[in-house]
Amino acid sequence: MSLNFVNSQKFFSGTYPVVMDAQRRLTIPKSWRFLGNDEPIQFFLLPGRNHRLELVTSERIEEIMKKILGVSVANGESMDSFTDIGSKIQVVEMDKQGRFSLNPVLMEYAQIKDKAVFLGSLICGTIVSAENCEIKSAPQSSSLDILQHLEEKQSFGVEGIK
Repeated sequence: MSLNFVNSQKFFSGTYPVVMDAQRRLTIPKSWRFLGNDEPIQFFLLPGRNHRLELVTSERIEEIMKKILGVSVANGESMDSFTDIGSKIQVVEMDKQGRFSLNPVLMEYAQIKDKAVFLGSLICGTIVSAENCEIKSAPQSSSLDILQHLEEKQSFGVEGIK
């Protein structure tokens, strides 16, 4: 399922197991590829925590860029972090079937051999290797707590997120 928001934000939901083909291509779920019209969304693939790959929209990248543009290029620690992540980002170029070739560096990072799983993560898509995918039948209490806090607009710090 995919929802369209007035502000053009994309909603990512569902679980989609996929098989990598001989050209190292994965297929993005069809419901994620479009935003209410036939114009495909541009995606970027970033390394995430725990051997995950995060599939984000160009709008999300623009928001990240707005936040980091104020950082001085003389800030060595920040620039090291930006270089570490930026050098690994893959611009996703899909064909008409939604397939894209996975960068070998990201493939190795995510430990993807021949099977992967696309997981909806609400604000982005997450890609994990089939071997590292643990799908639980019910949401964890901590996940429900975070959703409850967000919905009730209660503020909480990083320590509230597990």
